[in-house]
Amino acid sequence: MKEWLIAGGVCLLSSLIYVLAFPPFAMAEGASVFAVPILVWLFHKQPRKLLFAVIGGWGLLSWLALIVWLRHVTFGGYIFLSILLAAYFSLWFFAAAWLLPRLREASTFSRIVGMISLAALWVVHEYVRSFFLTGFPWLPLAASQWQRPLLLQTSAWTGSYGVSFILIFFNLGLAFYIEKTIRLARKGWQRISPELITALFVFLLSGFGGFYLTRSSSGERETLFNAAFIQPDIPQELKWDPSRSTDVLQTIRRTTLAIKNAPKTPDIVIWPEAVTPFAVVGDYGMQRWTEEVAAAMEAPLFIGSIGVDRTKIDDWFNGAMVIDPETGLSSEYYRKRKLVPFGEYIPFGFLFSWISKFVPIEGSFAKGESAAPLTAEVAGKSYDFGALICYEDVFPALARTTAREGAEMLIVITNNAWYGEEGMPYQHAAHSVLRAVETRLPVLRSGNNGWSGWIDEYGTIRGVLVDGNGSVFFRGAEVMEISRDQAWKGKTSFYVRYGNWFVWLCAGISIFGFAANYRSSPRKPGRNE
Repeated sequence: MKEWLIAGGVCLLSSLIYVLAFPPFAMAEGASVFAVPILVWLFHKQPRKLLFAVIGGWGLLSWLALIVWLRHVTFGGYIFLSILLAAYFSLWFFAAAWLLPRLREASTFSRIVGMISLAALWVVHEYVRSFFLTGFPWLPLAASQWQRPLLLQTSAWTGSYGVSFILIFFNLGLAFYIEKTIRLARKGWQRISPELITALFVFLLSGFGGFYLTRSSSGERETLFNAAFIQPDIPQELKWDPSRSTDVLQTIRRTTLAIKNAPKTPDIVIWPEAVTPFAVVGDYGMQRWTEEVAAAMEAPLFIGSIGVDRTKIDDWFNGAMVIDPETGLSSEYYRKRKLVPFGEYIPFGFLFSWISKFVPIEGSFAKGESAAPLTAEVAGKSYDFGALICYEDVFPALARTTAREGAEMLIVITNNAWYGEEGMPYQHAAHSVLRAVETRLPVLRSGNNGWSGWIDEYGTIRGVLVDGNGSVFFRGAEVMEISRDQAWKGKTSFYVRYGNWFVWLCAGISIFGFAANYRSSPRKPGRNE
């Protein structure tokens, strides 16, 4: 009974700290210690039932809490995805359960190598999650630091995976220190712990490096233009109702024109994903309506809308396009490259053809292939805007490809109204912060009812649309001045140039580390021994 009580306490404590480390909560420091209770507990070989209960329970409790907003769309999907993520994360903890008891009495060198191997395996696990079973890399450990830009600067070299490595490495260093102190309790607290000192050194080195980079950039910013972020806050039950289309269009127009005479004159207007009730591309009436709004604003519109390519037998797509106030709809538009499973298409359709999508479009959306930016004339200058739609900013590879295609900044348009007014928009915005640092490009975001605003190339949130009560969930608009650090003008980050080199390095380290420990493990006597 005592063992189960301890195990339950360990599971609950780690799960609580892990959840609080992510938005909408503001306890980012929890990401540095969330795994410590379980890791210390895993240094002792545990009964199999207890091990499965703690590791599986931690994962299930954590993900049921973190993606609770998904219940608004599909309760069954919410439960299924929570179980899947719990099982997936459990693999790393089972690897830790195998390795840590072998390192209890090992040399300092072996223990530090073990820490590095486990941290490297965490990176590999996050990377595989970005494509395995269609991919759902939601909330990597680095996302917990979305309001702590100093530690995030590593992402410009390693991608956000480097930040996750640092955080889990610190967890391991602290766990090794506590385990050693408990084991040698007769000698009191250990004053010197090479494992913790190593973890602290890596953590502080990253933080000081980030401090130097962000401080050295101050005072060197170039003002670009004024961007108007529009939140029409169209309820989901109205958006696709043909009988309410007139009301929807009036709301969009009224909310947009309200900021025409704002103190800061808007040079570009940004609408969220799939904002119009009909296709702008393929429906001339809808196209003319958007062109009239652009002309009235005397500024280009960067909008999200569905489109249909009539030349390809009604090829529907979720897209982004530019409406110029003088020339109208640009002939170049962006097609979403990463579709939402069960929303925009049915994955493994031969197995799940009986499942209906929650977006009322017959069949599936066509998948885009090109990452080419969209060009718009803004305030007398030409800019190349890289588009990311919905949860595309969750995938590092998509933003990196867009940056490599020459985008000068990223525009994320999304519609999070599906998921209620809870933590989802904040969690989603956290990924945009990671993409900004990785690519060293400003990120402009427009959501149907939040989170809207912009983030600079160092991951600093420069502006957020909020109402009088400080909430992001409201109908409104705001004009913000967009700037960039001249040091990054026309340049790309190390991560954009060389991609996931850090992931492959971690894969090699983890294979080597675990193989070395497997070879050095004591063998059970055979029948003839």
